[in-house]
Amino acid sequence: MTLYNDPLPTIPMHKLKEFLASRGQNQFHENQLQEACASIKTVATPQGTFKQVFYDADSHHLLGDHSFEMQSKKLLSLLAHTTMLLAGVITLGNALQNMIDERFLAKDFQQGIALDATATFALQLYLEQFAKTIDEMVHDKHLSIAWCFIPGNGDWPMRQQLDLALAAGGKELGISTTPGGLLLPRKSLAVLFCLRSTENCSTSSCSHCSLSSTCNN
Repeated sequence: MTLYNDPLPTIPMHKLKEFLASRGQNQFHENQLQEACASIKTVATPQGTFKQVFYDADSHHLLGDHSFEMQSKKLLSLLAHTTMLLAGVITLGNALQNMIDERFLAKDFQQGIALDATATFALQLYLEQFAKTIDEMVHDKHLSIAWCFIPGNGDWPMRQQLDLALAAGGKELGISTTPGGLLLPRKSLAVLFCLRSTENCSTSSCSHCSLSSTCNN
């Protein structure tokens, strides 16, 4: 298991506004977003971890310290053609979740929504940074992230977020789950990184990857 505790990257205001606009959230004033960014920078405790796992094509299981059966039929053929698999999980921590909850309990709904939405974008930025760091770490082994998959997307059930998080070593970060399968702390995300050799890299695979914008190939 490899621990990751790099700080959050700076949140670019123009990219945050673009992200919110794509979600139909155009109601925030810039000072609300600036306050949300400052609060997240102060309170969030970003960290992550990743660990190599192995795919068994006969049983359709991901094997590791926490093994489980893959419940996504669409991913099986891709997993069979992957050079290395890494289970990863990131979180922005309990303190941020508590701060968001406090805003809503105080009936400061507008700022609570702004803070929650900005935290979601910050988690996305942290995932991109996490992926870039992994790419840099495996570069000397002639490997690179070809695909990145998150339970809850496509036909991969959301309930396998916890399985993947535990396979990555998420218990060390205090990761748990709600009865509905959402990770706790809420601003957490489990990711399966599929690495392939850069010596025979094909860019045709990039259309499958949700982090294609971070790939240097």
